[in-house]
Amino acid sequence: LLPACPRGSAKTLAAGMASTRVAQLNEVLRQVPNTYKNKDRLRSDVTKLMQNCTTLMPQTGSFSGGGRHVTLFYLSGVLPITFNGVTYNIPVTIYFDAPYPTQPPRCFVTPTKDMAIKASHPHVDQGGMVYLPYLSSWNASTSTLSELVVMLTSAFSASPPVYSTAGSGSASRATQQASASAASSQEAGVLERLFSRTPAPAMAKQPVVLPGQRVGSAQPVSVINAQPVQGIIVSQREKAVMDTEEKVRTRWPQVLKPYVDEANAQLEKRAELQAMSDQVSEEARSLAAAAERSKQYQVELMALEGELRAFVEAHAGKGPDERLRDSMDADARLVLDCLAEELALQEMLAALDALLARRKVSADDCMQEVREVSRRQFQVRVQRQKAVAAKSGQAVPASAMAAAVLPAASSAATRSAGGPVPAGSKASELLNSMATLEARIVELEAMIPRADEEARQWIAKKDTNPSAKARAMQALKRKKMYEQQMEQLVATQANVENLAFQQESAAVTMTVVEAMRQATTQMQQQRAKLNVEEVDKLQDDMAELAEDFQEIQDALSRPMGSLDAVDAEAEKALEAEYARLQEEQAMEVLSGGAAAAAAPAPSAPPAPA
Repeated sequence: LLPACPRGSAKTLAAGMASTRVAQLNEVLRQVPNTYKNKDRLRSDVTKLMQNCTTLMPQTGSFSGGGRHVTLFYLSGVLPITFNGVTYNIPVTIYFDAPYPTQPPRCFVTPTKDMAIKASHPHVDQGGMVYLPYLSSWNASTSTLSELVVMLTSAFSASPPVYSTAGSGSASRATQQASASAASSQEAGVLERLFSRTPAPAMAKQPVVLPGQRVGSAQPVSVINAQPVQGIIVSQREKAVMDTEEKVRTRWPQVLKPYVDEANAQLEKRAELQAMSDQVSEEARSLAAAAERSKQYQVELMALEGELRAFVEAHAGKGPDERLRDSMDADARLVLDCLAEELALQEMLAALDALLARRKVSADDCMQEVREVSRRQFQVRVQRQKAVAAKSGQAVPASAMAAAVLPAASSAATRSAGGPVPAGSKASELLNSMATLEARIVELEAMIPRADEEARQWIAKKDTNPSAKARAMQALKRKKMYEQQMEQLVATQANVENLAFQQESAAVTMTVVEAMRQATTQMQQQRAKLNVEEVDKLQDDMAELAEDFQEIQDALSRPMGSLDAVDAEAEKALEAEYARLQEEQAMEVLSGGAAAAAAPAPSAPPAPA
């Protein structure tokens, strides 16, 4: 027995022992080879186990056999159990293979020289390997070493896997010899189980081994048998406390899991809301910057508008200053003239568009005018661009020349087609093709005279320049090529226009046919709702109802209880009453006239009341 010590000293001693065990574990793990990929998990699990179980110590062992050599990490020591009210120490060794924790540890009972493995044990074979359902259902995420030790202790407490061979006499010596022989064979069997897939013949469950591991039997370099720790006796109360702590430690994560999940969900939601808040803040800052820029633009526009108003007021009623035009150079005057003509042609196209919309001109006439105006507008625009380029010293891009006539042609063709043309439709592609062809034709029309003029110039130099004839011939060839290409393009343009007209006609025909189809379908649907017999019956019912209403009107128009319904005697009585009333009226008239003659007339009208 150890002497009693103060509680503070006990805590200090326990803390020191725990630190010593952790240091020893770290030292042993440094010797573990790099084949153990998850050393952090191994260190964490063993540290948690050693906090509750102080009878197992970490070690490393080297094993060789079959031309292979392997170093394993294992825990050796004893597990205290209680059987029939008596505490026993069961020597065990727990081996950890390199794939841990994806593969469960392998547990062995390693009896001492005074012990022997019990035959036909439900969880331990004759080689000492332990089989438990907990090992068979090992899960790297939920299974722990503490639970494994609790399961081992519970199974061994129910049925101890070893028994003592200590005794006296020849029987005792024979038993010890048999135990020693069994221990040596058990040790070889343990090594065989560590490196092979051969299961124990007497057990129903298969051992868990490293997949693909084929080493064969091997002899250990270090001693595997664990020695029991003397003087460590765990009472039933302490064991109950340990079991309760382990159950609480196992149950606690399951109880907290819903709250942890909810807290994690709230944290994720908070992170999402924070990200959304940051995005909204960024957009708000962008909007504020855009609003500030808009205010600056508004101020600039207001300033420009003020300057423009001042200029208009200062030059109100004044004509254009011819001196300004005279002060310009030739290129600037050409740019100004071309711009004015281009704007006038644009207004003409707008007027043609309006006339076509009001059906004042036909589509063919409009397209003819649009082609002529567009051609002239293209020429003016290209001439203006060339003048601008000559003034600024830049070349005119070919894309600008090819796309110069597109807006006008597209606008007029849209009106002639009866509505807007979608950007990706076939009609839009035809319009683009027509505009491109028109632009190329206009360009060729301008290139032919230049080629002819170039040929004439070289012909004039034939006497002074030996290569003038060849140059003139090349210019004439280009002129001929331009003329042929223009003829081909004109024919192609006619075909495209014909195709566009046919497409428009087909679209109109499809519209009419679709309208007729819809009208026919509606009439058929309405016809299906009607029946000739029902119509005849409806007319008969209406005639009967009309007759009934006529009889009702006749009945209502007949006199009821009027003066015409009195009998003859009543009529005589009424005539007598009528004669009496006449006589009374005549007497009143006579008496009234006499009274009026006897009474004097008033001198004045009576005063108002």
